[in-house]
Amino acid sequence: MIQKMRRSLRNMSLSTLVCLSVSLAVAVPLLVASLLFYFKSQSYLLRLEGSTLHAALVTLSPPDGAELGDISPAVEQTVARLSGGEPCSWYILDSGDAIAASGCTSGNIFPLEQYPSAGNLNAGYLVHTNPYRGKALYLFSRLNAAYSLVVIYPTSNLSGAWQEFAPLIPAALLLALIFTGLALLLLRVYFITPAKNLLHTMRNPSMEAKITAYTGWSSEIGTMCTSYLERFREYHDSLEEINRLNAEQRTSEIEVLQNQINAHFIYNTLNNIQWLASANRMDDVVHTAQSLDILLRACARNDSDYVTIEEEMTYVDAYLSSQKIRFNDVFDYEFRLDPLQMQMKIPKFIVQPIVENSIYHGFLDAGRTNGHIRVSLFRRGYRIVIEVFDNGVGIAAEDIFPILNNTQKSSDRYMGVAIGNINKRIRLLCGREYGIGIESQKEQFTKVQIIVPIIP
Repeated sequence: MIQKMRRSLRNMSLSTLVCLSVSLAVAVPLLVASLLFYFKSQSYLLRLEGSTLHAALVTLSPPDGAELGDISPAVEQTVARLSGGEPCSWYILDSGDAIAASGCTSGNIFPLEQYPSAGNLNAGYLVHTNPYRGKALYLFSRLNAAYSLVVIYPTSNLSGAWQEFAPLIPAALLLALIFTGLALLLLRVYFITPAKNLLHTMRNPSMEAKITAYTGWSSEIGTMCTSYLERFREYHDSLEEINRLNAEQRTSEIEVLQNQINAHFIYNTLNNIQWLASANRMDDVVHTAQSLDILLRACARNDSDYVTIEEEMTYVDAYLSSQKIRFNDVFDYEFRLDPLQMQMKIPKFIVQPIVENSIYHGFLDAGRTNGHIRVSLFRRGYRIVIEVFDNGVGIAAEDIFPILNNTQKSSDRYMGVAIGNINKRIRLLCGREYGIGIESQKEQFTKVQIIVPIIP
């Protein structure tokens, strides 16, 4: 039970917890006090009335030699004054507790059931309950050495006083509820609402305006809101600086990777031209130089990191045709392109290094001839897939991961411009969910898939 209560308190909202705390601290004690006062008020009024009436009767003190005929009128007059017209009986008793005289203020006579013993005389009054007549207030007073006085005062005579006093109880309860409501209102305005707004702002920093007004407060709420805004602005400024530095670093990395790619294939193309010139194949030199011109013009365009797929395939075709001139019987190639996707944009020079590796490391390094390269383009959902297939020597399964992450040694199959550089550049430009995938079987084929987003 206690564990369940603790769990409920831990999961309780702040406003509910505050209302419960105020109710337990203020409303409940006041309610209990009012109920106790309600049930004890009659007893209190009886004691108060008994003390007051007894004090008035004590003033009757005739001398010891006074006659009964002189004492009775004074007693009757005093009792009538004290009763206020309410029914009341009185008895004068002699030293043997025999009734010497009696009277009443109305037609109702209340029988004498309690006598002036030493205890009663000392107490001055007592409340006596008769099963038929109910409660009655007995007042005792010693008149002189010969006589004592007993006055019977029904408690019904006090109902008027209690009725005048009773409305104060609900008034006190109402006042307690009003003050409790005011306390809850103050807590809501100056504690609960600011605390909730601070919590909402922590969850959604764009709601900063909700707590700006509290920063001028000198209370703990104002201090918390001010401290949070200061820390958040420091964090925001630091985050912007980090993003700026990351963007600069990302741009630098892309430029370095692009320069590596450009330098590599330019070197290979110039090497081809040198070889063709030494073989006196001037027509092939011209054709290769034209292909190089296309590639150099593409490298000189630094206005964007992206080109259309049609432009990228033009560069790839220019490169393959120049290589075909030198290595005529080593390979042939084909394009299978979806014409509907040709105007989509992709990062430039991401296909040429793949076909270059197919030529040099799939065919030439292995001494193969009659190789075949197929460049395909298709759409897969919201992505563009460019696939380069060759029937070269293939790649061992354990080498694929190092190749993609640019950790393969330069003496291995994908030396020179590493596939990992292209993969990293695509991820920097497009996001980590894009990049290159390799499927290969040793001595059979290699299939490289370049996956990029659709960019109109």
